Amino acid sequence: MALPNAYASHLSEFGIDLQEAFGIADVAMDREATLRAIAILAEVGAIILGGDVYLDSGMGLRFAMENWYTEGQPGESDQSLAARSVSDSRSYVSGFEASTSETAYFSLVIRQD
Repeated sequence: MALPNAYASHLSEFGIDLQEAFGIADVAMDREATLRAIAILAEVGAIILGGDVYLDSGMGLRFAMENWYTEGQPGESDQSLAARSVSDSRSYVSGFEASTSETAYFSLVIRQD
């Protein structure tokens, strides 16, 4: 599945490039932007495999050593997995608690096949 143009535009506008700091060809977004990205992906039935968490205390991003993932169940349809992965991702991102002196950023791992 090709990712929608709206998702690519959203990443360009709100994403923080992780290449320089971590050597990862990816972006991270704050909670609000991540939840909007999840909504964009939900509209097209994308499967979110999981994601990673980064924290910023004003000194630059650092890897939080926190992540989440959603695995398919035996016999589960892609449609069902997509819905569950969106729900899991929304719950994780919404519920993640950073310390009061830090801002959480999230990167998403999307199945692209």
